[in-house]
Amino acid sequence: MSKKQILLDSNAYFRLADNLYPLLSEPFGKSKKYELKILGGTLREYNYQSRLQSKFNWVDSERHIEDRKRHKLRVKSTVQLSIKQSKQFILSESASRGFTCSPFDIECLATALELSILLVTDDEDLFNLSQDYGVQCISTLELLKLMNDEERVSLKEIQDTVYMWSYMQDLPRNFYSDFMNLFGIEPERY
Repeated sequence: MSKKQILLDSNAYFRLADNLYPLLSEPFGKSKKYELKILGGTLREYNYQSRLQSKFNWVDSERHIEDRKRHKLRVKSTVQLSIKQSKQFILSESASRGFTCSPFDIECLATALELSILLVTDDEDLFNLSQDYGVQCISTLELLKLMNDEERVSLKEIQDTVYMWSYMQDLPRNFYSDFMNLFGIEPERY
């Protein structure tokens, strides 16, 4: 059975990787059918934003470097040109609509589009663009639900994760209602 790749945008990666370590190096699902991936540029945004560096200071730890090392999405050179062209087109579209997606977010979307893979983001503008381009997109909470359904994470691990989001004041949009709808219980709060 071939593995289904799931691409995390940088924010989804930052929200999940420390609490669910190792995040990338363990395929999950009852038959190990899902693989979480990031793009090589995921840390570019981190390296240029002091806010992210102070909020997610674990990123440079050896264990996370190892987890990322061999689990970046590999894209064949024959597809890279299509991704680049899609990125330029979507960037222009995004700007014309007044969206605030970063160039890297658009690169994630273009990659998911060209490879027909699932994208995980909590960025509302990126989510809306993904819908416009027919890219299957879910939130980090929906990914946590999938991971729980596939027995990769327990409900306690999910609660611990969202507790940290609450503590760090880093809750996704519609967090409380989405959490209740997906899990049927109140989320842990700081």
